[in-house]
Amino acid sequence: MSNKASNQVHELIHSMAPAEKRYFKLFAERHSSNSKNNYHLLFQAIENQSEYDEQAILSQFKSDPFVKHFSIAKNRLYHQILRSLDAFYAEGSVEAELQRYLHYVEILFQKTLYNQCSRVLATAEKIAEKHEKEITLLRIIKWKKKLIEIRHHEDANPILFTDQNKILSELSLSNDLWKIKASVFEELFKKGQARSREMAESSQLDLDSLNSFKGKSDVFETNHLIYHTESAIYFKKGDYEKCKKALLENLSLIEGHLHLAAEEPILYHSVLTNLIYVSAKLNHFDDVKRFLQESRSLPEKLKINPTEHIEYRIFSDSYGLELAICNLTGNTSRGKELMESLPPMLERWNHKHGDAKRASFLHGLSVMFFTMGSLGDSLKWNNELLNTVSIKKAEDSFCFGQMFHAVLHFELGHRDLLSGIAKSLSRYLDTRERRYKFEEHFLDLLRNLEKFSSESSEREYFEKFAEAVRPLENEDYEKIAFEYFDFIAWAESHLTGISFQEAVQERATVKNIL
Repeated sequence: MSNKASNQVHELIHSMAPAEKRYFKLFAERHSSNSKNNYHLLFQAIENQSEYDEQAILSQFKSDPFVKHFSIAKNRLYHQILRSLDAFYAEGSVEAELQRYLHYVEILFQKTLYNQCSRVLATAEKIAEKHEKEITLLRIIKWKKKLIEIRHHEDANPILFTDQNKILSELSLSNDLWKIKASVFEELFKKGQARSREMAESSQLDLDSLNSFKGKSDVFETNHLIYHTESAIYFKKGDYEKCKKALLENLSLIEGHLHLAAEEPILYHSVLTNLIYVSAKLNHFDDVKRFLQESRSLPEKLKINPTEHIEYRIFSDSYGLELAICNLTGNTSRGKELMESLPPMLERWNHKHGDAKRASFLHGLSVMFFTMGSLGDSLKWNNELLNTVSIKKAEDSFCFGQMFHAVLHFELGHRDLLSGIAKSLSRYLDTRERRYKFEEHFLDLLRNLEKFSSESSEREYFEKFAEAVRPLENEDYEKIAFEYFDFIAWAESHLTGISFQEAVQERATVKNIL
């Protein structure tokens, strides 16, 4: 925090809930010998700023001595806020409870109260074992070794060393699983679902590696990682039936360990939201409704108070999922409600979004406005996607965002722009090696629409396009294109004269499921 213009304190303060802020003010008063309490005053001044302005703060406190060493004062405030939050959440965290017990052990050890050390360690060990805290268990073993050493190696139980080897083996197993998971998700977020045999074969190699870990552990986190990664691999391959099977196995695992799920509610939430999406893709709409209800009642089921992190993830996953399903079904009534709530929430959590997640939201908003007939708003969100999201980090969304950009300009009557858009898209596809069947048919349509001379020729081009891409909707490496936008419904709206929304709804198995 040596950088004078750092806004970390501002970010931290504005992430705090009202109860946390009230607690800090009481905490600061209790832990300050200064009756004026500079921490409290500085906290309030920064809290009142919607955007951090250090010069304004320095001007406000120009007569106060702490301004001469402002970076130090700001750093101390930052750490005092963290200490207050630590105290605020001390009773609600297993990790914090275990840390306290180990601190007690350290104090007792320094006072040579070794028997008391052993008793506190025994209590901590029971809690750590119940909650599968392997790192803490290693620290407990380390303290046990210290006590053995103090007692001149009396009662050196061999089981202690066996336990340590077992924990280290489990951590090594988890680390190897994480390598596979990181590789799978990095490619999934960057490139999207498999669009070629080569990508599918790569996924199969990941699956073969993953299967070698099955049955080797009875630890919750390890088995969760296996099912979680397995479902992602099948999703990447477009095998929704097997993806759902792995998700249901993960759900069963979590529901058998609710005391652990309460510590990591996002794991539970993620499995439910993934089940909602995959169930929708399989037309299992009774499951969609059931898992939506379970997702929204999760805090009550786990008896937890939602934190900022949980609120963000519920927004990021649940709302994004609703928007995607509304777009798939043409549900504009729910879509209009989302249009009112999503933009301010996107702005609130803008700094938390990765490029892939942000691209998904921006594209979803653009498609929903298109479905509602608001082409100007649709183009605005599409432009934000193309102008602000990293191509490398959201390749799939960016690619289909470019294709949807062409659709928008066609619908807006900007046919003079289609030639340039087609050339730009063609270069992009060549650069990224993405010339798949669907993209080729779409480029053909664009080139034809650019030069059309009559309504009859336009109809001919759309008929040719629809006939070419309909079979691709059920083809393993091509069907992903229709999850970003219903290109067939778009073509049919031009062939039949009905609205795009009506065409989407006619193609949806169940209408307005949300």
